[in-house]
Amino acid sequence: MLTHTMIRRILPLAFLAFFTTCQPADTIDALFTQLDNKKIGIDFQNNLAYDKDFNVFNYRNFYNGGGVAVGDVNNDGWMDLYFTANQTSNTLYLNNGDMTFTDITESAGVAGQQAWSTGVAMADVNQDGFIDIYVSILEMSKEIAVLTNYSSITATIHSPKLLSSGALRIKD
Repeated sequence: MLTHTMIRRILPLAFLAFFTTCQPADTIDALFTQLDNKKIGIDFQNNLAYDKDFNVFNYRNFYNGGGVAVGDVNNDGWMDLYFTANQTSNTLYLNNGDMTFTDITESAGVAGQQAWSTGVAMADVNQDGFIDIYVSILEMSKEIAVLTNYSSITATIHSPKLLSSGALRIKD
């Protein structure tokens, strides 16, 4: 049990330790720096529109977003970003190398099927030396996969043997 004398000795030490270890926010070395989206060129939002038939009460995963994948889609050494959306188009941002990005979704033809994206990953699935984008989508209560293979920024649609749902392939 703490006595009055012990409290009188411990309390000043506790205050001294508290105030000498705290630093003002401007003197702390931050691990991350917030950047202006307009300056870096990323303008993506996964906006959701709900109504009386389609909402979180009727669809429990309504607020689950598809996510973002990071990978070098054009083999230039810079990590590019692919954002997936639920009710709008997916977006591919090419890293310019100076912390700025260019939206190449239209020219690459990778906006997707505007279905409910439930996940995304990047990996060289077919081992051709180019990163593939795997988007898991939910359409009519069936999981469907879209495989995208990059080697330039012009897309054509082809039917792969690996996936039954179709894929986008970038021309060499």
